[in-house]
Amino acid sequence: MPDGYRDTVNLVKYIWERRHRLKGKNLSQILNASLNLFENTLRHTRMCSLPMTLQIEPTNRCNLSCKQCFRYDRVSKRILGDLTFENFEKIMNQFPKVFDVSLIGLGESFMNKDLYRMIDSLDKRNVDISLTTNGTVLDKKTISSINKAKKVYIQFSLDAALRDTYKKIRGVDCFDKVLSNIKEFIKFKKKSVHASLGFVVMLDNYHELDEFVRLAAELNINTIHLGDLNGPWLGDNRDELLIDNTTKIKKNIEKAYKSAKEKGIEIKYNRYAYLWGEEANITKCWFLWQFPYITWDGYLTTCCNLPNPETHNFGNVLEVSFKKLWNSVSYRSFRKTLKKGLPKKVCRTCHLAN
Repeated sequence: MPDGYRDTVNLVKYIWERRHRLKGKNLSQILNASLNLFENTLRHTRMCSLPMTLQIEPTNRCNLSCKQCFRYDRVSKRILGDLTFENFEKIMNQFPKVFDVSLIGLGESFMNKDLYRMIDSLDKRNVDISLTTNGTVLDKKTISSINKAKKVYIQFSLDAALRDTYKKIRGVDCFDKVLSNIKEFIKFKKKSVHASLGFVVMLDNYHELDEFVRLAAELNINTIHLGDLNGPWLGDNRDELLIDNTTKIKKNIEKAYKSAKEKGIEIKYNRYAYLWGEEANITKCWFLWQFPYITWDGYLTTCCNLPNPETHNFGNVLEVSFKKLWNSVSYRSFRKTLKKGLPKKVCRTCHLAN
């Protein structure tokens, strides 16, 4: 199938599968999102549209010590801090047409005391909201805001199906507490809130994938997001985390898919779609066109796979307007290299570059 035709088919499929997200959006949002999808498909280096999606880091503080987390890289440690509500509003005022916002970063989002205000603000802007949490701290104000919002997607990041594995990966023995919190949340959440489980595949846990599907069914959650370890995130412990035998992991993934289908659970896994499918190509990266990442202190970074501004950033949106940075020389140059299928050094460990 020719690339141009396949891209058009994929674009139509993408829009059709997400047509329910048009509900509640105004004409300006819909037109911008349509143009953004079109420009991404054609790989424009200079953008007329604003990104239809956005990721903002509420905090990079966390109460766990996950062995695979970039926050504990010995080479580069970021200053810890929280995004203030005032700065959040300054950022959001620069994105009047955004479709959905992920309040997710390198920390535990629920540790930001103003998270509930951010959720309320996004809901008033007719924006879909995505959250990721480790499930250890679920305060009442934030849960109330989540239930009031028109559309929220929340992922509980577990990375394990068994208590011992959880403790080994997370560095804290609170598996039972987290499961209890998730059960209570699922019990009281409204239908407008879509919950899922998150699982980063690594040496310590890939053998538990089938068991993780069983756990999702037990928790009454029908969506699982699987993720991969990204090279730039890893420090000296990469050898004890990364899986070299892709044949073995593929076997476990396929078994989990089969089990999930029997239980009515959907599994979403980028590696399965890209690395093992015909889409494996860095030119398919959408982050530089559709999904910018902004740190708690305002830095515009390459993407959520490279969230450290010390590694790479395009500037600070609290100092320079996003519109200027969005079509800056450095941003357009970066897009151009991806369009040619020649990723910059910082991208070469991404699953889309394999």
